[in-house]
Amino acid sequence: MRLFLLIALIISSSCSVLFGQTNIGKDTSITRKRLNYFTELGSYLSSEKSTPFWLRTNQYGIVPGQSQNVTLRGGIRLDYKGYEYKEQRYEKTRFDWGYGLEVVANSQYILTNDSSRKDYILIPEAYVKVKYGVFELYAGRRREIVGLVDSTLSSGSYIWSGNALPIPKVQISIPEYMPLGFTGGVVSLKGNFSHGWFENSRRDVKDFYLHQKSLYFRIGKPNWKFKFYGGFNDQVQWAGTLKYDDPTGYVSKGGKLPSSLKDYWSVILGKSMAYEGDTINYSKNDAWNRLGNHLGSVDVGLEIDLSNASLFLYRQSFYEAGALFYLNNITDGLHGISLKIKQPSEYGFALQKITFEYLNTYSQGGEGLSTNTYQRGRENYFNHSQYTDGWSYFGNTIGTPFIVPKSLLESKQPGQSFFANNRTQMYFLGFSGTVNQGVEISGKFSYSSNFGTYDFPFLKRIDQFSGILSSKIPVKFLEGSSLNVSVSYDSGELYKNSLGGYIGIRKVW
Repeated sequence: MRLFLLIALIISSSCSVLFGQTNIGKDTSITRKRLNYFTELGSYLSSEKSTPFWLRTNQYGIVPGQSQNVTLRGGIRLDYKGYEYKEQRYEKTRFDWGYGLEVVANSQYILTNDSSRKDYILIPEAYVKVKYGVFELYAGRRREIVGLVDSTLSSGSYIWSGNALPIPKVQISIPEYMPLGFTGGVVSLKGNFSHGWFENSRRDVKDFYLHQKSLYFRIGKPNWKFKFYGGFNDQVQWAGTLKYDDPTGYVSKGGKLPSSLKDYWSVILGKSMAYEGDTINYSKNDAWNRLGNHLGSVDVGLEIDLSNASLFLYRQSFYEAGALFYLNNITDGLHGISLKIKQPSEYGFALQKITFEYLNTYSQGGEGLSTNTYQRGRENYFNHSQYTDGWSYFGNTIGTPFIVPKSLLESKQPGQSFFANNRTQMYFLGFSGTVNQGVEISGKFSYSSNFGTYDFPFLKRIDQFSGILSSKIPVKFLEGSSLNVSVSYDSGELYKNSLGGYIGIRKVW
């Protein structure tokens, strides 16, 4: 928190950087359409009841786990103006606003003896946003990815991948890198601070909250050949009332978890309660730990500007119980390299971007538990003793989809943890390109070795391959329309072997 206060002082001393207007003369090419609409009608099919992994993964929770369904989607979005015309010239706007709304209606056919049908509506986006200078305030649900990662082709950022429905929250942020004036623009920063609400339909806790903050730095001006990135994100599940029995009072006080303003301050600071050991006002679990379920990543990256491409290398290191502080789980991480072509070929297949990733969550600080109160470990990624449904939202993993809920596994595994597989080693390849500058093609392929959890390991290593090929084909006789086609395949023992696909038509105004 002290770091955030220091940043606030730095920002206030750099107001000329924050609110200075950019004069771009009479170049009207800077203007863009603010209001956008879309509708899409499509269907998912599969050789099995379950939807193949890459058809449903990182889709913000809108694709059902069961296949054989029809989906109808529609949305409206008002973007920022960016620039406005004043005194015969365009200038960057100081104040701006916008909103977004997306509705998804799924009609799912359950393959049972009576072939029943289940209809339901999802709202993955519903938000209002306001921008003043470099600051943005928004409230509602909005699609986001958190962490240094390839935002379009990644297997999924570790902590916040876009795999679950967006969590409703109120957030203040600096969404784009802001140059610090006293550094001559060499150092820039961005970050966020937010408060959110989890769903009450969970089995474990009701009426509890999300605390989230992040801070990232960039060293290097936008036109430099080398740019270095670094920062962290921190998420906390906190407060609430237990839905399960706690007869010994070990994890709660009368079924309640700490929720006062004082407790909120401790959550923000990540303060360890072990210094006081207050078992009068707190449960034994809380009195000797940090309040809530803290988890996040520490990220570093390097961007290299080449003559005809840009190269981005990144690593995310994970923390929950504190093993990262002692480097006990330093071998775990998401490692990535992404190559983006600046001027793809105009004929035949033109590769636009290719991404390689390696995800390792196997170590988690080692098998043994630490007896030192201040040295936390071992980790148990995404599981938690109080919030027993863990780092999930409406049943889906919020973070990397390769940490898997028990409900999605093909074979029944031992143990009661919500996430039955959080020790994995995964290799990933993704690419995107075009054919004759018209048809868009992309692919994602992953191969993982899975070991269960430390408490309930799999009886043997389980290997899994999953892949998808997707294409977006312009429909010329329907302006602004495209035919979207995907084919996905699962092979292994983690999920049921299946071949599935999606076909839909999308219209954008």
